Amino acid sequence: MRDQTIKLLGAACTLVLTMAVAFPVIAEIPSAEEIADNLGLSPADRKSVLAGELVSRTMKSTNDRELAVALVFLVTLSVEEIKSEADQHLLTKMDPETIAWAPIAGEGNLNSFSTLNLNPDPTKRAKAYLNAKPGKELNLDASEISALNTVKVPNGEPATGPVTTAVRQQLLNRFQSYHQAGLAGISPYARGKGKTTAAADDLKSATESLSQLQEALPGLYKVLLNYPVDKPEGLHESFMWSNYRAHGEPVFILTHDLSFDDSGAYVVVQRQYYVSGSYNAGQSVTALVPVKRGTVVFYLNRTSTDQVTGFGASTKRSIGSKVMASQLKDLYQKVRTKAEASKS
Repeated sequence: MRDQTIKLLGAACTLVLTMAVAFPVIAEIPSAEEIADNLGLSPADRKSVLAGELVSRTMKSTNDRELAVALVFLVTLSVEEIKSEADQHLLTKMDPETIAWAPIAGEGNLNSFSTLNLNPDPTKRAKAYLNAKPGKELNLDASEISALNTVKVPNGEPATGPVTTAVRQQLLNRFQSYHQAGLAGISPYARGKGKTTAAADDLKSATESLSQLQEALPGLYKVLLNYPVDKPEGLHESFMWSNYRAHGEPVFILTHDLSFDDSGAYVVVQRQYYVSGSYNAGQSVTALVPVKRGTVVFYLNRTSTDQVTGFGASTKRSIGSKVMASQLKDLYQKVRTKAEASKS
């Protein structure tokens, strides 16, 4: 169970610095042993990383809907070189599950979504939106369901055109609401019988688990909770939409990337604040730390999904986290190989 659009500097919650004892760091970075202990990395694990292996760990969840996975690996490139690769969206381009994507600039408008369509199965997806109802098939609030149920399809014409227009507007509304109010602007998903799932609560709990980030980079931690206020100096951010296959199911994702330089390290947070189906939301933190042989990449991903709740939830979370770790390892290995080959 994986499914996150993750960029090379990708994305849910805590890994802020390095293991100064295990990895000889060029720039002195605080909280070294705390990070190692927090991830549960043994001396053997640290040697494996220095030997070029990609080490993964499943992490403790912050709630019963969450899958949490950490990755650590060495890249024989400088931090600046990896940042350059990230600017080219290498991971997004290499992920075979990415169908389409585009950046959202400024305040956003419908032109930001002009290339978005309902592929790869437009007829099926259009029908699902027209018949939208509270539940887990589509992540929508009550007003979105009402708007989609009332889309007018001219007699004799396919529904894909009107539904595509409606979905573009729905995604624009979601973007603008988050852009203006942050977590408070994320409307809960209607689940039926008056129940809802609040992705904002999951993103907040994922952020609040970042005790080391709060201590080391309080400005970045604070803006994650209070966005769009409390933006620290040196913060860089960008937005995008993507059409992505999650568990084989095409979904639309709205993503917010925030990056921050500090003390020779480079930290990136990727927040998927809206996902149209399959899972609820996701947040990841990636820290790039310079060492003598290149850069050590620390990555933690937290994904919220209703698919691991209910009977046998702990077992499902354990299995889901291990599957997600395996898939992320495969993808990151490909990206690392590609990035290093491009500089050779």
